[in-house]
Amino acid sequence: MRGAAGTAELLFFAVLLLDAALILLFFARRLARRIGERRKKRARSIVLRMAGGGSTRIATGRTERRFLRRHRWLFLRECALASDSVSPPEDRRAALSAAFEASRVDISLLRDLNAKSRLRRIRAASYLPLISTRTARISLIHAMEKEGSHSVKLFLAAALTEMGESLAIPTLIDSLAGEPLAYQRSLWGLLSEFGESLAALLPILRIRPEKEIQLLLIHFAGRYRSTELESYLLAKVDSPDLDIRHAAFRALCAAYPASVDHARFLAHDDHLIRNLAAESLGSIPTVHSLSLLFNHLEDPLIRRSLVMAATAILRARPQHFRSVMLRCLNEKRETARAALLDVLANYVDYLAEKLLSADSPIVAEILAEIIRHGHARQIINFLNRNRNPDIQVQALRIVMALLRKDRRQAAEFSRYLDPRLLPSLGLKPLESAPAAPARAEHPNLPLLAAFLAVGVALVPAICLLAAFFAPGAAPGNAGAGLGMRFLGFFNAAFAVYAAALNGSYLLLLLFSIFGARRQSAFADLLRLSFLFKEQVLPSVSIISPAFNEEASIVESVSSLLNLRYPDFEVIVVNDGSRDETLRRLIDYFQLERTEVFVHRYLATEKIRGIYANKRYPELLVIDKANGGKADALNAGINVARKEYFAGIDADSMLERDSLLALAGKFLASEQEVVAAGGNILPINGCTVRQGDLVETRIPRRTIARFQTIEYLRAFMAGRIGWAALRSLLIISGAFGLFHRRRVVDAHGYLTRSEHYLKDTVGEDMELVVRLTRNLRENGNPFAVQYAYDANCWTEIPERLKVLGRQRDRWQRGLLDILTFHSKLIGNPRYGRTGLLGFPYFLLFEALGPWFEAEGYLALIASLALGAIGLPLFLLLFTATVLLGLSVSITSLMIAERRRDYFPMRDKLILVLFALLENFGFRQLVSLMRVRGFLRLLARIGGWGQMERRGLGAGKNKP
Repeated sequence: MRGAAGTAELLFFAVLLLDAALILLFFARRLARRIGERRKKRARSIVLRMAGGGSTRIATGRTERRFLRRHRWLFLRECALASDSVSPPEDRRAALSAAFEASRVDISLLRDLNAKSRLRRIRAASYLPLISTRTARISLIHAMEKEGSHSVKLFLAAALTEMGESLAIPTLIDSLAGEPLAYQRSLWGLLSEFGESLAALLPILRIRPEKEIQLLLIHFAGRYRSTELESYLLAKVDSPDLDIRHAAFRALCAAYPASVDHARFLAHDDHLIRNLAAESLGSIPTVHSLSLLFNHLEDPLIRRSLVMAATAILRARPQHFRSVMLRCLNEKRETARAALLDVLANYVDYLAEKLLSADSPIVAEILAEIIRHGHARQIINFLNRNRNPDIQVQALRIVMALLRKDRRQAAEFSRYLDPRLLPSLGLKPLESAPAAPARAEHPNLPLLAAFLAVGVALVPAICLLAAFFAPGAAPGNAGAGLGMRFLGFFNAAFAVYAAALNGSYLLLLLFSIFGARRQSAFADLLRLSFLFKEQVLPSVSIISPAFNEEASIVESVSSLLNLRYPDFEVIVVNDGSRDETLRRLIDYFQLERTEVFVHRYLATEKIRGIYANKRYPELLVIDKANGGKADALNAGINVARKEYFAGIDADSMLERDSLLALAGKFLASEQEVVAAGGNILPINGCTVRQGDLVETRIPRRTIARFQTIEYLRAFMAGRIGWAALRSLLIISGAFGLFHRRRVVDAHGYLTRSEHYLKDTVGEDMELVVRLTRNLRENGNPFAVQYAYDANCWTEIPERLKVLGRQRDRWQRGLLDILTFHSKLIGNPRYGRTGLLGFPYFLLFEALGPWFEAEGYLALIASLALGAIGLPLFLLLFTATVLLGLSVSITSLMIAERRRDYFPMRDKLILVLFALLENFGFRQLVSLMRVRGFLRLLARIGGWGQMERRGLGAGKNKP
């Protein structure tokens, strides 16, 4: 017993000293960061002086020369950053080169081109353009020829392009062979920068048969126009390879529209070619273009493209409206007539103004036909906005005449028309369409019951048996003695569980520390001039579902539009909101209804309208019937046009460079990145102005402060570590980036409308699990990444009732996923996901809350009965409190590795709350998760309401 007591005391004091050391190190890091910032500032001043003014000597004195030698890598990085904004003249370049030679950094970089570490090779490729000597150029070409990693080759190619080394063009072209499409696209953009030097090789390149080179020339033809490239595109339009054919025709339409024989291509066998031909006519606003389009009105495969093109022509040439209206009225073919009405329905405002003109009879008939063919919403939107009483009388007269003959449209007018106008039509207002019914997960109940049996009974049963057969037990195992022994065994088991849980966190933290270091080192090499080169980063559609988000929607969308990223669009999906969410968006951004082609990749609830404004070309707002968040995301995917999409909660706000930081990590991956997640932090207490986060503070409310510690621990200790182990299964719905085509192939988010005919409240994690499962089963290499410095700030619950609903929902979602994908548990076919990720979530996240609840009850009972000795108490305290504190402090250190998020006073409060959360809050959260388990078993559920106070509401005043 004395040995056990001594061991417990030793562990207690060891972990206590560890926590004290971590706290001191945490606050010492602030001083170290300040020293580092002073060094950066000094290096930056030297660089700027040498690049733009002052003496051209290497340094002004011994101290400065010593500084450059000791901090040569810092000096090199500051030179790289300065080169993004300052282009030094030749004499200043010579001064910088002399400084590099004096510090012998050029020798180190040339040596690193052959290093085993990919990161060192990338570093050499990133910095050698600053030196740009002949030796550096030749070394980069040789490195490109023998490099096997496409991520390193991309940086080598960028370096040679920045140097303008045209001798490297053949090597760069040869590097395309067999590489992923993402690498090829990036290299197309880099090679196009060579312009005339690349064009000089056309006679040789155009006869080469490799698909990669044909696609390169097609891309180049769209950016460097010449007769030779035009003829090349015309030849490739008839290629048997679909990828080459479609790419060539797109480039031909974009760069050489006069060469397109639209009459021929509108009758092409390939329906995609027909669609592209129709769309391209929209940029040629002539009577001939309209005539060509109208000759194919009955082609169902290109109808939407025809409508969009004709709409664009009429917008540019409104004088053709009358002829189109007459053609519509005289058209006998029902399909063709419907297509013409689709075109005219986009100009209800223009047509309504003509009700007061000489064409009033024609216009009235057209408006009536538009309503009959399912476009009543356009008329309703116009009437709600109209302020001209004469036009209003005429329009209402048309609607009234129509409703007398056909009452089928009455419900839509009653629900959506301004109530002040309804008496004129003899209608009464109806309530808005009800929200979709709560989602029902329909889990595997027998398996869920088995989980419950294991979580509740297994460990207590083992402890009871151990107590019953314990050596030295009294004959007959008297009840009191048996109970005391049972409590002792159970407390010991609980201590082992707590040690295992926090030990796994500490192990994940170890991987997280190395992962964060690698991410930081790689991020230091990324320059804006490189990231903003054509097609280096993937294009991104930001999809933000919104349901009753009027309090924060404008701030959230404004922040998204202010993001710094080379190629992105913002798609807000109003999921049948019953408040003023849509109206606030329309009014603030001055949106108008528009016609956008919507793919039918994924089944969703009905889209009621799409809104846009030419002043915000990157913004689209979708108004749809309520179907839930997953359904809204699927609708956004159908509209999205970019390679990746980012799911962003409407109550969240991204930092300006968050998307850049997240997608930038893709460049270091050797495998296709199918999903990636960023860091989530609470915005409660922060200051937000016009979509910008101007001050970050911890929340004021106690409940929110406890959650801040939770978030830091979950993301810093969990997500980075799991990503480093290639077993990351959770990407927060508040900020996640996904490969659009891979998600479509997997049938999108799980909804009752889609392939699996099933809903879940954990759609974010379920999608990652399903992507992982499908790609593993098909043998496709992939990566799921996490960026700890790509920050998203979101509202978190500030009341226990709302927090309880949230945790209930999370637990139900997790259990539903574990049962739906139970095949993965312990299955080696799914690699580390099956052997590590899923077992961890089953043992610690699904069953853990039950064991924790039982453990805390047993501990309370033991303390009340005096059934726990000091050694066991110290062991429990060490395993549950002190180790947990170690995890929390280390997580906070990782989070603030690159910058300070919170002032010193707030950090002290967070450390205090990291200790206090072990005395009530964690136990309360465990009970909330147990409740979620029981509600799922009883099939009681739904999303529950999250109270929105608005971004920055309740903020700390500056």
